[in-house]
Amino acid sequence: MRCLINATKVYNIQFGHIPEEVWRGETFSSAQEFQECHVRCMPDQALSDDVQFTTLHFELREVLAEAAKRAG
Repeated sequence: MRCLINATKVYNIQFGHIPEEVWRGETFSSAQEFQECHVRCMPDQALSDDVQFTTLHFELREVLAEAAKRAG
């Protein structure tokens, strides 16, 4: 799916200090759950407390197109 978005807020956070608006915005129940999921999903990365993440908050403006069906 392709969409147009408006970025409403962009900032850096530390992996050891995930703000509540970030972990809730990604539908986690806690900062710890956010961290555990990201560690599992990024096994080749050394995600220590001081690693910086860039956080993007956005609002959906418009859905442009559905993803094309794959041939095969």
